[in-house]
Amino acid sequence: MLLPVWTIFFRKRRPEVNQNKVCAGALSVGLAAPLLLWSLRGWLPTPWDFMVYFVFVAGSFTGQTYWRSMALCWIVDEDCHAKEGRRREAVFVGCVSLASSVGRAAAAGVLLNALSASGLEVSNCAELCRDSNEQGLCRNWAAGVCT
Repeated sequence: MLLPVWTIFFRKRRPEVNQNKVCAGALSVGLAAPLLLWSLRGWLPTPWDFMVYFVFVAGSFTGQTYWRSMALCWIVDEDCHAKEGRRREAVFVGCVSLASSVGRAAAAGVLLNALSASGLEVSNCAELCRDSNEQGLCRNWAAGVCT
């Protein structure tokens, strides 16, 4: 969403502006976003505090995504110029996608196993209450509580 802003910013050379500090500041906005959400809890109505949080987080992710994409493009460009006729863009994109997917899957597995080890028990209330004839067992299911 902010990619055009970053493109316009990096297009012009400004010797007085340290671009690394600007990027670090933009990325650090995402670090402050949870604190902002917590502090806005009583000041704004319920959906608006989360929307402000989302704008701050989305704005900080743009620079990170931009740099990841640009780094991949630089690697592919260097590889293409290193040897004439060699085109391995798909190999590089596949390796980056594999590494990010494996990392995401491992993090999700660790998180879910940690939640399970700490005592989280999940159950499908709709399935449990489908065959049940007892109204007392499923009375709170509509309220989101499976008893």
